[in-house]
Amino acid sequence: MNRRLAIRRLWWKELRQLWPLVALLLLLGVLLQGLTLWAPVLYDWRHTAVLLGMPGLFAVGAGALLVGQEKELRTMDWLRSLPLHANDLARTKLLVGLAGLATVWLASLLLGLATGQRLQGFLGDVWIYPLHSLFVLLLGYATAWAMRSSLVSLLVVVPLACLPFLAASIHDEWMLTDRLRSNEPRPWVMALYLGLFSVGALVWGWRMAARYLAPSPPPREVTGERTTTFNPARGVIAYSRSAPVPALLWQFLTQNRAALIGLTALLASSILLSFGVDPKAPQGPLPPLSILGSFLAISWLGLLVFQSDGLQRRVAFLADRGVSPAATWLTRQAFPLVILVCALGLFAVVLSVRMKIDLGTTGMIVVIPLVLTAFAAAQWLGQLLRSPIVTAILAPFVSAGLLGYFYFAKVELGAAIWVLGIALVLPFLATWVATRAWMDGRSGLRFWSWHGGLLFLALLLPTLNALMFLATGPRMSWAAQAELRDIARRHPLLAGSANTITLPINPRTASGEQDAGEEDPASNVAEARRRSIAGLREQLAIMPGATGDMRTLRVCFADAVSVRLRDPQAEDASMTKRYRESVALLLELSERYRESDRLLEQHLADVGEIWLLEELTSPLAVPRLGEELHATLRTYLSDSQGRNAARRRAIAHSWLRVAGNNLGGYSLHSSRAPRVSIRDLWESKRKLGLVSERLLQLLDAPNEQARLAIRLDISRLMGFPANRAQAAPIYLQTDVGRELLMNAIEDFHLPGALWGGEWELEARQSPGAAP
Repeated sequence: MNRRLAIRRLWWKELRQLWPLVALLLLLGVLLQGLTLWAPVLYDWRHTAVLLGMPGLFAVGAGALLVGQEKELRTMDWLRSLPLHANDLARTKLLVGLAGLATVWLASLLLGLATGQRLQGFLGDVWIYPLHSLFVLLLGYATAWAMRSSLVSLLVVVPLACLPFLAASIHDEWMLTDRLRSNEPRPWVMALYLGLFSVGALVWGWRMAARYLAPSPPPREVTGERTTTFNPARGVIAYSRSAPVPALLWQFLTQNRAALIGLTALLASSILLSFGVDPKAPQGPLPPLSILGSFLAISWLGLLVFQSDGLQRRVAFLADRGVSPAATWLTRQAFPLVILVCALGLFAVVLSVRMKIDLGTTGMIVVIPLVLTAFAAAQWLGQLLRSPIVTAILAPFVSAGLLGYFYFAKVELGAAIWVLGIALVLPFLATWVATRAWMDGRSGLRFWSWHGGLLFLALLLPTLNALMFLATGPRMSWAAQAELRDIARRHPLLAGSANTITLPINPRTASGEQDAGEEDPASNVAEARRRSIAGLREQLAIMPGATGDMRTLRVCFADAVSVRLRDPQAEDASMTKRYRESVALLLELSERYRESDRLLEQHLADVGEIWLLEELTSPLAVPRLGEELHATLRTYLSDSQGRNAARRRAIAHSWLRVAGNNLGGYSLHSSRAPRVSIRDLWESKRKLGLVSERLLQLLDAPNEQARLAIRLDISRLMGFPANRAQAAPIYLQTDVGRELLMNAIEDFHLPGALWGGEWELEARQSPGAAP
């Protein structure tokens, strides 16, 4: 046979066999990198972990796929029967794996460059990772040649892959002093031990391949007959039937002894790594390694439940002999769950001794569901898929995906704990019911429909509460939405409604022009107020659409009142002029507030109009204000239609521009944590829509009783107690009425607090008001 042609055909076969693993890893890398770029990322190493994880996963699975799987499917025996040299066969498989590793590394680098992310090492220099992936690849080949089960060889690779790191850490611990020692080994020491262990793995793998591919020894010749005598006691022992459950437990333990020992060691060592973490400064590589090792061990323990019997159709042996599916399911779950219980106990002890943290009942209620979720997802995947290599790669991602989904449902959608508990039971229920079909090898439509239905139910249950809220929760009526959209369309958004005016300070003091011995005029309150008003006038002149805040109104009103009280008879012409200027400035601010498209500015406009009405109805208003200003105030304050039209416009634009829990400057009151979830945003949007509808109804309410009921509803929707929704603010010339009015003026929490008050009726009926 042509040796060169045979090697080419062998390369073609191995590449076809390796291609699904490469494609799967590339697809996972693209998806995870897209999710990492889309989601909020706080640490750059997440991008690095995604890109470096693809070559690492390939190195773990290549040997089990090219060697272990062929040994289980007995195609390796067929290859041994061909006229191929054993060295050519072993060399081709190794070279194909090296070529695949180089391809995956190239794809990872291109993916990182395409997404604009640079590879940044977080356990040392970046060049350590290719060396480590090479060591893992050689180690995977060695374990695949040495062990009968591809799954066991795959699982054993993970704890053995930590040997160079442990050796380098011990080397630095032994050689360096306390002053030079760090949490991670030096790069050159790590590279040295990676090289030594890689050579050892290559030699071990080559020797195991030569031993396996060597010709089988000829059968021994029988030189004579051997007779035996019947022993009744031995006959009874040979033909006695043991109890099925202990026999199944013994069978699971013996056939998975190596995998159980390896995963238990990985889980225990990952937990014990916490002893090396400083509780005051938990940085460095140990916390991520501890979490990653524990998570991998938990997910692969779940995978071992059904994958170990699926190899070489071992489960068919049990099905042909009528073994109970329930007993099979229970005995397969028993040992992994016992290991997890022991690991939880060890974890609690480590936290108590090292971290001085007592988990208690509450902590265990949080930790146990997390562990069971990762385990449940992996055991479910182990019954669905047959390939041990694919399931071993997918199991950690599926477990992490289910954990992330449950976290999203609890934190973002507000799912109840008992609902998540039911969803957690469904993966166990799915494998319990489908065990008979799995044992019989039936994976038809019924099998996949059952698993697909329960998967859909497990994903639907945590979101059911949120979906019910979206479907049946209270919402703004369609008529109100159409009305507000029509108002916003007829009255486009006005520019310049932001609070851009500020109270200026003494310009001379700010510029440093004041002499050292000169007395500061700003020490005089009246002079400081006069300069502030002068600065406000300058800002209003250069910013036509600008407005201010409540302090701006107070300064103008206080100046007007102080001047009026200083000269009640208005005999001083300069005082009269200043009084009129302050009132005119207050009127200009009120008009600007009324033109704003925010509800909070509408409240400030109401406050300004109330103060203007007080000046209008004060004694001697006409001589103080003058005929022209007095008439202007009467016309402005009596325009109730324009006032309500501006309020409707503000409701419409504030509703269309709802941001989070803010409606036109008013925020919902919540006793929850500062973090805002998606469910909170949905509820806030619904509540603010209902508040907008109630504000429209408040403008059209026929009497005070109806307005009070609407205010109570607005107070409830905004999250405030009912006593905040007091009766309509009263504007009367009494002490009680004035106190109620001042309380309403200072309340910036409920929109529409001053709407429909008695002050509006008095403004419409003011002396000389327009009809």
